[in-house]
Amino acid sequence: MYPGLLILVFTALFIFTFIDIFKTDIFFGGVYFFLFVYTIFAQIGYVFFPALSDFWGVYFGPDIFYNYIIFIIMSFLSFYLVFKFFYKAAVNTFNYKITEIQPYYIISYFHLFIIAHIVYMFFSFFNFYEFLTYANVQEESLKKELGLSYSLFIIGFQQSIYIILVFYVTFRMRENIQIYSNKYLHAFYLCAEVILFFAIAIKSGNRNLVLALALGILMFEITYSKMTIKKISKMALLSLITVCLLVYIERIRADNYLLEVLPIYAQTILKDYFLPSHMLFAVIHLKFIDIFEVIRSNLSNSLIMLNYPYLQATVSDLFWTGDVTRSQSMAFYIFTEGYIALGTLGFIYNGIVVFCGLMMWRIMSFSNNKYYNMFIISIISTQMVNIVRAQSSYFLKDIYLSFIPAMILFYFMTGLYPFLRRRLDEAIFMYRTKINNGKDDY
Repeated sequence: MYPGLLILVFTALFIFTFIDIFKTDIFFGGVYFFLFVYTIFAQIGYVFFPALSDFWGVYFGPDIFYNYIIFIIMSFLSFYLVFKFFYKAAVNTFNYKITEIQPYYIISYFHLFIIAHIVYMFFSFFNFYEFLTYANVQEESLKKELGLSYSLFIIGFQQSIYIILVFYVTFRMRENIQIYSNKYLHAFYLCAEVILFFAIAIKSGNRNLVLALALGILMFEITYSKMTIKKISKMALLSLITVCLLVYIERIRADNYLLEVLPIYAQTILKDYFLPSHMLFAVIHLKFIDIFEVIRSNLSNSLIMLNYPYLQATVSDLFWTGDVTRSQSMAFYIFTEGYIALGTLGFIYNGIVVFCGLMMWRIMSFSNNKYYNMFIISIISTQMVNIVRAQSSYFLKDIYLSFIPAMILFYFMTGLYPFLRRRLDEAIFMYRTKINNGKDDY
């Protein structure tokens, strides 16, 4: 079958399944959409503009495309079927209660933490200004050279999106829930964090965090109130500003000088979403199948400071002529992991593992407090793109490195926190009821 026709078949399949998933759950629908984005441009480029793939050393001939597209179609189908069969059961099974304790005794510590974060990020921004380039921020050796203060600065920058979201969400919710913060001080913190965040993002050429923040805000606004013409207009404006900012950051990156001489079609295709899926082309070409490496890499990288190679570094080292390190290698596409694990049967792995990982995030928003749920959806939505271009170890890693710290900050602002004994209390109640009913029978 002609490759272009296969791409159309895949696109039709995606549209049909995407509508169903999106209508059921907007978060799953969002991730499913980005799974599509990160493969469709790679397919178009590989088939119709192979010179773009060849330029990066990831063109393996036309025949490999058929194995690729079949595996992709089966992976999307597998994910869709697992979602259809198990989503509702998970929604009905996993739920918990939110309780509230007034955090007066730690309010002063919270303010000190935010002030310390703003002050440290401000002075560190000027201190490390000359090192803040796109290539340097990704380089592990530079972190070692500049020491702990630089590493803390990078961590503080990465956590800025969650601090901003906590302030933004709570500011928007002031009329609905109790917020333990002065309104004007609240607005000052939010503005200071936003200004610092964008200054650092633009200087370092970091587009991922800008997109992550925009997705978190958009997902919150979608779930927070009814969609009106005015609201849709504001969201469209935010989306347009985000796209313009992403394009601007791309243009000022030192490593994107080629964009000036490339034709329009190449500039459209050759974005961040082009290369990651080529990793799947590579592992199919290399017939690289090693489930034990998948297990070792995911277990090691779900923790911190073990410095075990990511899967993309392991694979890139087999064929890429560029310098490959743990932090600098070809990007990854999460469905590639299934092929590395089980070969052609890896689509089964992709459907199960990716669904379970996303559901592990999603169940954090299955509480009895709708405003708490909106906040959780906001913070997990920041990773909708990043998880598509990462391996599954980040399903766990993001929980304790990003989501739980954000939940703690949210508690400091609102006093709301999960009451996880509910399921146990319900089980005890049902057990006692059963015993009493049994006695009544006699």
